[in-house]
Amino acid sequence: MPTTTASKYQEEKLGLVIECKQHYEDVIQFAEEHGCRDQLNSMFARLAGMTSWPDLCFVHKDFAPHSFAFMIGDGKQRRQLMGGLIYSGPAQSLDGSAPTYTVSVEPPSNEHKWGIHT
Repeated sequence: MPTTTASKYQEEKLGLVIECKQHYEDVIQFAEEHGCRDQLNSMFARLAGMTSWPDLCFVHKDFAPHSFAFMIGDGKQRRQLMGGLIYSGPAQSLDGSAPTYTVSVEPPSNEHKWGIHT
């Protein structure tokens, strides 16, 4: 699959390396359909802001729906931080159960959003 303008921008300007392009494109489409693309982009920007040269943020598909796993490091042996960019949305419990398998101290919400979990 060719690199889209959005993912190319993410990689070149923000220091993110999108390892699973199809999943990335699917989540971007989901975010656009639900009016939350800006919120997702702000989370990618926060991830990128956590890096410093020569490190990058490597973003992978996560098992939770619309979510990503990430690793900040040099891409070889040195890893500084690992975590998830986790989606939560309407009708999802955040008590550690499926489908998100995550816990939140925030009350349930009817909005689509992502959060950084480490």
